[in-house]
Amino acid sequence: MKRKMAVLGLAFMLGLCCKISYGDNYYYYSPPYTINYPVVQVPINPYRTYSTYSIPRIRYEWVPVYKYELVKPAPIYGFRWLRQPTYQPVTDWQFVPVTRR
Repeated sequence: MKRKMAVLGLAFMLGLCCKISYGDNYYYYSPPYTINYPVVQVPINPYRTYSTYSIPRIRYEWVPVYKYELVKPAPIYGFRWLRQPTYQPVTDWQFVPVTRR
């Protein structure tokens, strides 16, 4: 009984582990599966080169910059705690590089 179990176990392991397939009355070794990648043929001197990214064009443009400037009120002597800082919105224009695609 033990011998039969050992033989069956070895036969089962042989069937699982060995990559041998049977067909056309011959044994063929079946190698592991590989992926066949497509063959890309590229000429030595290509007529035109293609890229996967676009080259950004850099241009300079006037861009508005919005900020607040402090407005100093007239001084109140003796009552500094009454002075509240006030801010005024100012639009400033800067000549900066702009990237567009």
